[in-house]
Amino acid sequence: MIIQVLKILIWILIIFFFKSVNNNSLKQLKEEKTPEEMLTIINAGSMKNNIFHFNNAGALFFAKNINKFNIPHEIKMAKFKNGTRADIIDRKNSYNTLIDLMEDVRLFFSRNTKTSSVVIGMDRIDLNEYPFEVVREAIVNAVAHRDYKINSSPITFYIYDNRIEITSPGKLMPPLTIVTLESANPLHRNKIICDIFSKTGYMEHYGTGISRMKKPCWRKV
Repeated sequence: MIIQVLKILIWILIIFFFKSVNNNSLKQLKEEKTPEEMLTIINAGSMKNNIFHFNNAGALFFAKNINKFNIPHEIKMAKFKNGTRADIIDRKNSYNTLIDLMEDVRLFFSRNTKTSSVVIGMDRIDLNEYPFEVVREAIVNAVAHRDYKINSSPITFYIYDNRIEITSPGKLMPPLTIVTLESANPLHRNKIICDIFSKTGYMEHYGTGISRMKKPCWRKV
């Protein structure tokens, strides 16, 4: 009975994952394969003695209880009153799977940033204080490329009155530098995490993240 319940919970997580999948062949396979077969296909783990075992990347995406894998995965979110960390207006710590984490970030962003509207022709268009697609890309990169060997620091998502700061434990992988980050060939500290993310609409996996983040920031005023 317990095993059956766990299978149902894992299948629910897979369903949420596939809502963001942009690969049609994978979507078709979901209708034909068991949860264990699907998880094996996307390299989230493997079968041993007729039991599916997550690898670390698979656990971060699909495990019902990530804590038992002892993988640091907390993201700490805070909204500060001014330009410093003196007064906290809102806070949230998320320990969710990586796909659910994207929704946690979106909700926190929505309630702690301003939105205005403009009317163009017959259409009303909402404008966020910051382009959310840029924030989402930064969070995905923070999660996908963090150093998971560092368990003493979380990823942070801090909103100030005049900026947003996102930090991720770990340094750039050599030979990457801040100067070459946009033009260099992509390097992946966590290849399986990046591979699984690349099957969704969250990550291109071609090293174009920085360029795609910069473009929406140059708004016409």
